[in-house]
Amino acid sequence: MATSGTYTWSTSTSTVINAALRKLTRLGDFETVTSGDNRYDKALLALNPLLQRNAALHGMPLWAVNEASIAMSTSGLNTTTGTLIGVSQTINQVAPLRVIQAIRRDSSNATYPIDVPLEIYTYDYYESLSSKSSTGTPVGIFYQPIAASSTGTPNMGKIKLWLLPDSYWTTNGTLIIRYVRPFQDQVATTGEFDFPNYWIMALTYQLAYALAPDYGIDPTSRTQLKADMEMEVKIALDGGTEEGSFCIQPRIKR
Repeated sequence: MATSGTYTWSTSTSTVINAALRKLTRLGDFETVTSGDNRYDKALLALNPLLQRNAALHGMPLWAVNEASIAMSTSGLNTTTGTLIGVSQTINQVAPLRVIQAIRRDSSNATYPIDVPLEIYTYDYYESLSSKSSTGTPVGIFYQPIAASSTGTPNMGKIKLWLLPDSYWTTNGTLIIRYVRPFQDQVATTGEFDFPNYWIMALTYQLAYALAPDYGIDPTSRTQLKADMEMEVKIALDGGTEEGSFCIQPRIKR
């Protein structure tokens, strides 16, 4: 028997919302709801916070890890105030949730640039540095996420280097960061999810569980729904684990 030979299956906001409502027995087998129906609109209000919560709960999913190259001559990067990253900021892109790797690139030889990993500092460690205005070869980076303000400014972040890049590095240096970005919002009824397809079952159960209290689902059913949700989330998380080698070496006492 021949297989389909296609890899294009995907689903939409509407499909997941309807599936979640069916698991709560709030839709019949052949019934659907769309935008404008109170049940649909209530589910959509719950869906977007749920997606953003997944970013906080589940670390650094492979599909949401991006890379950015930032010239060390970028305004603010060679000062103690740092530089802002975010939509319409000095570095104009979506702000990272967290930086997971940073590299200092020396491009004085464009054919053979030299990359050196930088340390990623915690807030406490960065604040304990006694001379934040010292210049030289950068050895570490501090990244501070900044939440959206009440005036509607999008989420942004601040990047600071230590040591501050000197004239050599502002001329020849590039900061490369690998970071976890936020998940995209669900807006259109037909919009696809910013998740791999193997997450769709997990998202459906997560949404059903989130809506269960609003529909007065009894505690026993909610307990079972929670167990189903946790199983589907575990399956999805297992599918997004990065593969790599590691070495364990015994410590030799002398």
